[in-house]
Amino acid sequence: MSSRQRNVGANPASRSIFVMPGITQLAQKMLVKPMQQYLRACLTEHLEKYPRLVIPNVGNYELVFVALKAGYKPENIYCSGTTLYSTIVGTLLNGEGLERLEAEYVHERLQMACLNPYHAGSLLFAQTVAQVQDSTPYRAGFWEDLWGNVERHCEKLDTKVHDFVEKLRGVTFACEGITDTVDKFKDDSGALILMFPPDFYWQSNATLEKHFRNYVTWRQPKVKTWENHYSHLDLLMRTKDVKALTLLYWDGPDASKVTVSQVGDPVYGFQRERFRWFYLFTNREQEFEKDATLRRGPKSKRGKWPLLPLDHEVTSESRIWFEKIRPEVALYYRDLFAHKLGLTLSHTCYAGIIDGYLCSTIGINMQFAIRGICNNDLMKPFGFAVPSRRHPRINKLMGKCSTSKEFKDLIVRDHRTLQLHEPGGMLTICLSEFPEMKSNRGVMKLIEKEKMPEGSPYKYHLRYRADFTNMSFADCRDWWLKKERAIG
Repeated sequence: MSSRQRNVGANPASRSIFVMPGITQLAQKMLVKPMQQYLRACLTEHLEKYPRLVIPNVGNYELVFVALKAGYKPENIYCSGTTLYSTIVGTLLNGEGLERLEAEYVHERLQMACLNPYHAGSLLFAQTVAQVQDSTPYRAGFWEDLWGNVERHCEKLDTKVHDFVEKLRGVTFACEGITDTVDKFKDDSGALILMFPPDFYWQSNATLEKHFRNYVTWRQPKVKTWENHYSHLDLLMRTKDVKALTLLYWDGPDASKVTVSQVGDPVYGFQRERFRWFYLFTNREQEFEKDATLRRGPKSKRGKWPLLPLDHEVTSESRIWFEKIRPEVALYYRDLFAHKLGLTLSHTCYAGIIDGYLCSTIGINMQFAIRGICNNDLMKPFGFAVPSRRHPRINKLMGKCSTSKEFKDLIVRDHRTLQLHEPGGMLTICLSEFPEMKSNRGVMKLIEKEKMPEGSPYKYHLRYRADFTNMSFADCRDWWLKKERAIG
């Protein structure tokens, strides 16, 4: 397959470059906005004293873009990594050919496709196939789209990665582990080392090659097994008295409790979920302002509607409608109805209103429909209703409304990006003590059931799906009332 002319004018910072080579999101998390803003301000402040920036485990190169915005010159940025994606980008940055990766396709379908092992787009396509697989019903949509358009995907990825590289031209890359890079620069008094260790979900893997071994192999350097807690402390202690200024990112539970006694307080912290924090530790706290206090996650805010009274009766004259609401309002009612669940990825949120009273809050993720895959389904990360003494099963009514044509039309009208790929259905995931959720019976179909690992607070991980029905909210109300009367 021949490489075609690169379109250098495209926007490489678009997150779409990271959507398909998804393993980069596993090797290094996408930074939350508050962390990006703090890092940018921090790098700008220390630029003059530390003109050289070192980024081990560069992952998806997001930190490099933060550094460039902070004023660092590309030629003064040194980064390293061991993932396939970071090495492909780094090799192209260094002006070297991909032959040095010695890549080989192992998966039979990849071999039959006769993909070029020296073509960046083809290698990223193999990586995408390795991550997606055909393991679940809704992932099958990805799988079918990939194999139905192999050449188009390869060329699209190749163009994007070369556009991406052009924006980073001048940055130096080395294919090596974190500790190797740290040891190389720790005695450089003009260097600032940003240490973002691999995500803790990968702590038991010596290399990420294990994830790809049935699809593509390449000459990857061997690095020590990453034990999350131990290795973070090991890096902090290793760099405690070095000449370079260091910042280490820690993602997990309340890390400050286990590190303060050994390495001091974090200079920055952000609470993403109830039991999960993002921290930054340094080897020289005196160089950072002490107003970098731990910041809480997104605030919640009460809406304008009164809650549905416990004894309010829904009748055939009751009016039901949904209104788009801000995420902080949705989180307020979600946590009110279901307690603290942590953050969930929702592109848009809606409030379900009955007779002028707020009855439910729903979050919707639109990634499948926006990209035109997996039947253009919408994902419902959460949907909770007000507890009702008069109608204990009122959640079923709101669930039925969320799968109606009127609700689909409302979302499409509010989000013009969905007009290109009309949503086909609604997906949701439930964690339950039981193998079935009664509230979804008759509303959505159980398409997948998995047992949770031992020690988990829930026993089952359930996936539900429903096609959008040709019903209005009034039709859903009448359907639900008939069911309620039948139950008595």
